[in-house]
Amino acid sequence: MNDDRYRNYLHDLGRILRDEAIESKRKRDAATTSDSRLFSEGYLLALTHVIDTMQQQCIGFQIPLQSIGLDGFDPVKELTPE
Repeated sequence: MNDDRYRNYLHDLGRILRDEAIESKRKRDAATTSDSRLFSEGYLLALTHVIDTMQQQCIGFQIPLQSIGLDGFDPVKELTPE
């Protein structure tokens, strides 16, 4: 397998997770019942953790965040309640 395949996969995965997390935050903020808010909050927390872990691994392996589509995105700052 060539490296471009892996690179493209990781870039797409990063963007998909980022978009999913942003949508999950919107759903959490729009939740009308405590059950749906709690579910959305848990799902968002999991996505935040996954994205943060991906970013930390990139830093550790000296891989630019841009290569996984997560540059300029701080999941803790942008996804947690204000």
